Amino acid sequence: MQLTINGLASKSIFQVSLADSDLQKTMLNLLREKEIPIASSCRGERICHKCVINDDLLSCAITVSDFIFKHGNIVDVSYL
Repeated sequence: MQLTINGLASKSIFQVSLADSDLQKTMLNLLREKEIPIASSCRGERICHKCVINDDLLSCAITVSDFIFKHGNIVDVSYL
C-alpha cells in the first residue's frame, strides 16, 4: 500500500510505501519517520495546530489507517 504526499506550495510529490506496522502510527509520526517535512511545535500533543494536512486535519490526531479509510491515499500539505 502507498500514500501519495502532495506538497502544494512546492508542487513536490512523494510516494510513501507503507508496512502493516505503519497503519497504527499517527500521520505526523509517519511523515517524520519518512523524512517528509511537517510542522509541529508541540510534538504531537494537539496544541499547536501546525501539522494540518488536507486543509483541516491535524496529522497528530489521526492514524494512518483512519486517514486512508476516511480520506483515501492522497495527503495534501499546503506549505510543503
